Amino acid sequence: MAAQSLTWPRELADALWLLQSPALIRRDRYPLVGDARLHLAGQQLQTQWQDQDRDRLAAEAAEWVTAQPRTYKLGIRAEALLVWALRQLPRFRLLASQLQLRDGSTCLGELDFLIEDRVLQRYEHWELALKFFGWSGAAWVGPDSKDLLTQKLQRMQGRQLALSQTTAFHDWIEQHAPEAKRSPWQRRLLSRGFAFVPWGKALPTDQAEVSRHAQHGWLLHRDRLPSAAEFPSIHRWASLPRELWMSRYVHDRDRAGILAEARSLLELAAIAPQDTAQFVVGCNAQGIEISRGFLVHPDWPQMANHPPT
Repeated sequence: MAAQSLTWPRELADALWLLQSPALIRRDRYPLVGDARLHLAGQQLQTQWQDQDRDRLAAEAAEWVTAQPRTYKLGIRAEALLVWALRQLPRFRLLASQLQLRDGSTCLGELDFLIEDRVLQRYEHWELALKFFGWSGAAWVGPDSKDLLTQKLQRMQGRQLALSQTTAFHDWIEQHAPEAKRSPWQRRLLSRGFAFVPWGKALPTDQAEVSRHAQHGWLLHRDRLPSAAEFPSIHRWASLPRELWMSRYVHDRDRAGILAEARSLLELAAIAPQDTAQFVVGCNAQGIEISRGFLVHPDWPQMANHPPT
């Protein structure tokens, strides 16, 4: 993301992050929305917003997001921001978002985005895969240690993307967008997020889910924290709620939303919420995030190889 967007309001920075970040998931294993066209879309938005009142734009985005149901969930917040951003891009026509499909009284599921790409002249069903997972040494495990990334992705590919092949989907298209019947639909995951690997370790290459180009951070157990000397450029630490997990943290902009703040990681670990995993960032002297990671419980991930049934 362009450095100038660090000074922009959080809603705009998050929208650009969703468009311009590299895919988290491996392209050779899962069908993904192409990063190049999304990055170009983000560049076009930055150009559009350059000479506009960005505080007003952010207020519009925030109003749109808060008007949607369940945006306390990070994935739903991200979907709402993407809808707001995509509607400003001539390339894309949004046929529907968060569309619930029903077979009579039975809800079959919800589709995240139905898109017409006017440049490529095709229709696409997108499902947002926004994931923040840590490497246990054997699997990618969610912050609460109950979720496995493999299972999440298999469900998205096998169930969520398959919804646009159902009779209920074709009935909806017949009624609401009959012009979209003329072309075959493509089904894609829009993959974003961070992979967290144990402190001092490299991103593992012998796993089937996460791309080697993915954004990644570190993972530390609370009872095995390195000394402050390992972080010579960090001037302050902050523990962040989920709504601040996407684009880079900027202290002057985001500090009102943080959970805890400290000068050292050891101090932060003592006062931050004692969740199974706590998302933390380290900032430079200018208050801009330069490091991010998960502080995990000493026995994390005790359930990694024993997912709930």
